[in-house]
Amino acid sequence: MAKNSTHQTQTLSSLNLGGGLIEIAALTALIGSTTAESLVLGNKGAAGLLWGTMSIFGSLSVIKACIAAATSDWLRETLGVRSREIDAAIGLYLDLDVKGQETQRRAANACGIACKLETSSTGKAGSDHDSVETSRHGAYAFDQRISGILDSIPESGPFDPFQSYLLVGDAYIKDHFTNIVWEEWIAIFASLSKFAEIFVLWRQKATILTLVSAGCWFFFFGASVVLQLLGLSHIHYGGVTQREVDIIAGQLPSPLRVGGQRRLILGAPQEVRHSLYWKVS
Repeated sequence: MAKNSTHQTQTLSSLNLGGGLIEIAALTALIGSTTAESLVLGNKGAAGLLWGTMSIFGSLSVIKACIAAATSDWLRETLGVRSREIDAAIGLYLDLDVKGQETQRRAANACGIACKLETSSTGKAGSDHDSVETSRHGAYAFDQRISGILDSIPESGPFDPFQSYLLVGDAYIKDHFTNIVWEEWIAIFASLSKFAEIFVLWRQKATILTLVSAGCWFFFFGASVVLQLLGLSHIHYGGVTQREVDIIAGQLPSPLRVGGQRRLILGAPQEVRHSLYWKVS
């Protein structure tokens, strides 16, 4: 009799799914948080930003990603919100135009230097009527786009002839980006299905949850529409850009060591996610 009782207890314990469901829920939350963080960081454009905030899964990762993306680069590590995913999305660049020893320290520890150039909307750089603004930034982590470009060109040794590479836009890529824009508009308006969830919450008398859910959706829906209308959802390589960056990457020289391997690219379009509109979003 005792043997049968023990056997039944073991059978019932083996059928207990509570622990398994908890593990599955944790795994689902982990996958959801990683996906949501990637979307909120703009890896899938403005539409991804909207869809990444529509679910409760990964809300902590979403909040951390929003804080990291909106925070100045020099403050990101101090707040503890810097991560490999954040660096891959938007990089880490510190201003070198600040005078004093801080500039020398930043330049010595950087893995590259980015010289950003922005012209007015009146024409191309070099004309007599253009307003040109330049800035220098020490790069401590290149974003994934710049890293991909740098990996595609060979390194120059310290005693090799200095080589530079000019990034030229593809004239045939305009149609491809047009298709992407239309797909993103469809994805943005597909998020109107959120109204079904809001309606159910309202019918269930969950007033606070309804207001929070609807408020978040309205904010990010408006932000996605604005980013799309301003053409800031993705970088366009096809035409002449008014925001360019020249980058030298490698083992930079310092007063204590000579320079080493290096790469130089000219005319790369700046990351649109560094704009004020993305930081506000």
